[in-house]
Amino acid sequence: MTIVAKGQGAAIGIIIAAVGKKVQNLIISTVQNADFKYIFDNNLDVGVYEGIREYSRNYPEKEEHLLKRLEEIDVLNYAEYIEVEVYLGYSIFR
Repeated sequence: MTIVAKGQGAAIGIIIAAVGKKVQNLIISTVQNADFKYIFDNNLDVGVYEGIREYSRNYPEKEEHLLKRLEEIDVLNYAEYIEVEVYLGYSIFR
């Protein structure tokens, strides 16, 4: 099976390729749900990530807890388990 996906679909594709044995090729672009701490620290939390900043503003005392929980579901945790060819699509054109 070949998975072709972008955004949240690419994130799901990474997980499927890491835990599934039927994936032969993974073609992904614009992976979401990855490296939340980097997104937060560099003020890139816009669009689908706006909730992270909003939660942090409303509950500043829980910021560390929030980032720790997000780290647990980060798709980058699955990358090391992928054993198939991964093709990353990237474009500077909009």
